[in-house]
Parts: sequence; structure tokens; C-alpha cells
Amino acid sequence: MTEKNNELLELRIKEDLEALKDLAPGSEEKTKAVEDLTKLIRVNVENSRNDWDVDEKLARREMDKQAELRRNKDAWIDRTIKVVLAGVELVVPMVAFTAWLREGFNFEMNGSLRSTFSKEILKMMPKFWRK
Repeated sequence: MTEKNNELLELRIKEDLEALKDLAPGSEEKTKAVEDLTKLIRVNVENSRNDWDVDEKLARREMDKQAELRRNKDAWIDRTIKVVLAGVELVVPMVAFTAWLREGFNFEMNGSLRSTFSKEILKMMPKFWRK
């Protein structure tokens, strides 16, 4: 319900409470006025409860939206880290292998290898690969 309607309803309840004082106790008019006032108060309470429910739903929806944004950001970070690690896992061995190839297959003038590491690797290879 709108603010103006709520204000009008509260004003009407106040007016009816003031008018209730002037009525004679036990009269039929007072009983009818009390019943009407009770209905107005129930309507006012129901409107307040509905407003609270709407506010609570909006707050919950906003919290859910923030949580979803947080989950999306975390998922993006996780994916980015996985891609970077996969790239590192691919590039580091390639760089190491390339460096080993350059060092291992760089022959000097007499045909021997400069690096003892490369010499050891070639010793471990089967003889038919060393030709």
C-alpha cells in the first residue's frame, strides 16, 4: 500500500479512537464502532506486514544478487588461474627442452659435446639412436 494510504488509514484509526471516548459504554453504537476500529487496525497490521515482506524480499534478492556476483568473480579467478597454470605447464618444459637441445646438439669443432649433462643423456640412449 502507498504511503499516502497508510497515513490516511492511521489518521482514520486515531479519529475513531477519539470518537470512541464519546460513545456510551455498552451501547450498540459503541460495539459497532469497536468492530469497525478492529477491522481498520487489522487492515493496518496486514499492510505493515505486507510492506515488511516486500522489503525483506527485496533485501534477500539483493543479497542473492551479490552472492551470485561473488561466485561469478571467484569462478572467473579460478578459471584464469587454471589457464595460467596450464600455460606454465606447457611452456616451461618446452623452454627447458629447447635449451637442452641447443646445448646438447651444439657440437664443437672436434665433434664432442660441451655439456656433461648432454654427454650423460646420450650415454643413456640406446646405441642405434646415437649414430
